[in-house]
Amino acid sequence: MPETPRLPRALARWRLALPLGLLALSAASCGGDDAPELGSPPAGDVTITADAATFTPDEVELPSGREVVVVLEIQDGGLAHNIHFPDVSGDPKTRLEKGPRYQTLTVAFDEPGEYRYVCDLHPTMRGVAVAT
Repeated sequence: MPETPRLPRALARWRLALPLGLLALSAASCGGDDAPELGSPPAGDVTITADAATFTPDEVELPSGREVVVVLEIQDGGLAHNIHFPDVSGDPKTRLEKGPRYQTLTVAFDEPGEYRYVCDLHPTMRGVAVAT
């Protein structure tokens, strides 16, 4: 019966070390709930939360004919988000940032109607502001 070739000793060590290293890296990336507390949100007319590539709520009612302050609460520590109102005059939006953090944005809805809001980095994150 022919003898089975043996792996060189250094290669055999790598075969053991690589899975163990990947396992340790995976466990470290899971982490716990170590995110710092945000405290109370800044004053605003509405607070919208960005978490897990979703806006909550995805529909808000706001007044038209005056400026309103939208507070974005970014809960994702690993994903950057922003809020952008592409249909509003002046193209108002916040910067893309990772959380946890708050952002504020002043928006003026000149006319009653529906105005969409989106995250520039995640096209499935969208909602609508109904200006009355």
